Amino acid sequence: MSFTLATVLRTGGWCDITDVVRLAEQVATHCGEHRFVCLTDVERIPGVEVIPLVHSWPGWWSKIELFRGGLFTGPVLFLDLDTIVLADISDMAGGSFAMLRDFYTPQRLASGVMAWTDDAPSVIYDTFRENPETHMRLYARGGDQRFIRDHTPARALQDIHAGIYSYKVDCMNGVPADARLVCLHGEPKRVELAA
Repeated sequence: MSFTLATVLRTGGWCDITDVVRLAEQVATHCGEHRFVCLTDVERIPGVEVIPLVHSWPGWWSKIELFRGGLFTGPVLFLDLDTIVLADISDMAGGSFAMLRDFYTPQRLASGVMAWTDDAPSVIYDTFRENPETHMRLYARGGDQRFIRDHTPARALQDIHAGIYSYKVDCMNGVPADARLVCLHGEPKRVELAA
């Protein structure tokens, strides 16, 4: 199945283009036909299709630009740059809007991994763009993921797909045999795991 794998790099934080290239290589190794794109303020990333960020929204708020209308067609899967791909994840893309279930607070959804089809959640971008400074202030606690949760209904990805794990919660004594995605979500930001 062809799908779009999207990620976001806003310079000035912990990650850089090497993290984008690493993720692109992991997806290429494990997935069939796909389009890999990075929304970023960097002009060029070797081997990666770049979509320019059009706003100067800081840090995680740049993820809101994923929902600009017209960026994607078909199934989409978003991964934060501190995610490790260990197996085929193409079936996780698309469907009605879904978000990662928070590993520490399972009743909450998180934005580290998200899936949708076409421009389904463009209301997220449209609403945020109307008054970004106010939204950033009101959602300072909970950030982009709380804003996204509050502005579109979402399912939990782990309720739909197996093989999504937290490095800190699930992998400290070894990576589960069925792991397809390992989310670092916090420190450490980079680890090497054997597929």
